[in-house]
Parts: sequence; C-alpha cells; structure tokens
Amino acid sequence: MVPGEPVVLAAEAFSPDSGSAPAAEIIWRSDRDGPVGNGRRIRFSSLTAGTHTVSASVADGCGGESTARIPITVAPRVRPGRSRHNGTSKGHRHDRSR
Repeated sequence: MVPGEPVVLAAEAFSPDSGSAPAAEIIWRSDRDGPVGNGRRIRFSSLTAGTHTVSASVADGCGGESTARIPITVAPRVRPGRSRHNGTSKGHRHDRSR
C-alpha cells in the first residue's frame, strides 16, 4: 500500500465471564505511528511509509490484556517525474573476468 491509502481492520473481543467487549474498549495502535483508533471496525489512512505492526488490544477485566497483531507495509511515496535510475551506464566499467 501507499501513504494515504485507507486501511480497514476488524476485531472482536469476547470473555466467557463478561461476553463481548464494548467496541470503545478495543484500542488500535501502530508500533511506528502510535494510536490509530478505537472500535470493532476501524478505517484509517494515516500510516507513514515503512513496516508497521498494528495491534488491537482490549483489557480482560482481570487486570490483564489480550492483543492481536498484523504487519502492514506502506511503500514510500514516489514523486511524479522522478526516477531512481536514468537507464544509462555511461562511464561504468563492467569486469566480467570473475
């Protein structure tokens, strides 16, 4: 994906003691960019370029926390009209004797 592209993620949290966790208690976070939202289903487009681990966490009601994680890679933005290589090898020598 590229910077600014929307991401939609969903999670459900359930405890045999208390049932489904309220949506507002599911907290989403990127290890690179910090908080990205709360809820069972979130949509965001704020990730910066790089590899992120996005986690959904919820308190278990007994002092602990349950977390699920997913890796997401955001490609660097390419500027229009710019090229990393101009396609020429003028001035370069290639040694094929090895």
